Amino acid sequence: MIGYRRLSWAGVRLDVQGKSLVIDAIESVGSFRAPMGEPREALCKIGLPGEIDYALITHLHPDHFDPAALKLGLRPNGRLICHPSVAAAASKSGLQVQTTEEWVPTNLGPFTVTAVPAVDGFGAHQVSWVVTVGEHKAIHCGDTLFHGYWWDFARRIGPLDLAFLPINGVVVDYFYETSGLPAALTGEQAAVAARLMKARLVVPIHYREFHNPPTYTSDLNAEAALITAAQREGVAARIARSGELVG
Repeated sequence: MIGYRRLSWAGVRLDVQGKSLVIDAIESVGSFRAPMGEPREALCKIGLPGEIDYALITHLHPDHFDPAALKLGLRPNGRLICHPSVAAAASKSGLQVQTTEEWVPTNLGPFTVTAVPAVDGFGAHQVSWVVTVGEHKAIHCGDTLFHGYWWDFARRIGPLDLAFLPINGVVVDYFYETSGLPAALTGEQAAVAARLMKARLVVPIHYREFHNPPTYTSDLNAEAALITAAQREGVAARIARSGELVG
């Protein structure tokens, strides 16, 4: 069994054969503190200093990329893995950066990681990550919107054992003129996406910790919406709190 550890917000961690990999691991939201507010529960540590080998980021928003936490958490030869479109900006953090194009598998010790398309709520470049260990395959979808790549995922990388999907369906009124529409998947949309990707199990991320109306308004019923929709869609759902293992 491959056990992922749920971190805070959108973060997850995987330890295999003495190697550690994290995705979107944060300990603070940096410059997004003004719109997102203070966390409603304490954000957990991503690990001990100098014990993480690889850090993946879906995009550069500070609630998904925390350079200070990664500088502390990565080993001296640890690497940040990202899409080339954000490499120059990510490199300014002083981290060692390695890039990979979409749909190109990259071997990182016991892990094979593949960046796949995603759609950001504000037009920034974003990817999702598929992580394969042996026969086990999981996807982490940052804070993507609902999009038309789900069918491609099922065809090209499915079926999936595990899908970490955002569910807070946040409406933002801060950076741009508000659309009044969700800037990330809702619980119901996440259940549909999981079914379309042929995911065995969906674990919600990117909800609970931040809700700061009117600038950052999360759906506080997202968890219940996911569970109800997952039952309807025939997808298993598992709620995991920060620090819990799931696989």
